[in-house]
Amino acid sequence: KIYSSPENLDAPQTLLWNGYDPLQSWYLNDPSVIDAPDGSHRLLMYATGLANIWSSLEDITNHNLTALATSTDAGATWTWKGVVVGQDNGFDGSGAWSPSALVRPATPGSPGKVDLWYHTGNMD
Repeated sequence: KIYSSPENLDAPQTLLWNGYDPLQSWYLNDPSVIDAPDGSHRLLMYATGLANIWSSLEDITNHNLTALATSTDAGATWTWKGVVVGQDNGFDGSGAWSPSALVRPATPGSPGKVDLWYHTGNMD
C-alpha cells in the first residue's frame, strides 16, 4: 500500500481512490508526487506498479512498470490513470520502476513539462 502523511508528522493514512482501486490488482510503491505543470492545481503521482500476478523474486525485477494517478483535491483522493511506462520502456524491454519526476515550469512560448526518470530491470 501507499500511505500519505501530509504534514510529515501525521500518522500515515491509506490513500483513498476515486472509482477503481488499483490495489486490488497492483502492488504500488516508490511514489513521486509533483504539481502538474499546466497550472491546473492537480497533483500527479508516478509510482512503481507491479501486477499481482508477478510475485516471485525473479518476476519483481523484470515486470515493474511506472503508473500514474492524479488528485484534484490536494491529495485527499486519487484517480488511477494507468501505466505510463510499460514493459517496453524504450530502452531494453525490462520495465520501469522507482520513478522520479521533475516539473519544468512553463516559460513564455513554451508549455510546462514533466521529466521522468526510472530504473530498468537491466543490470547494465
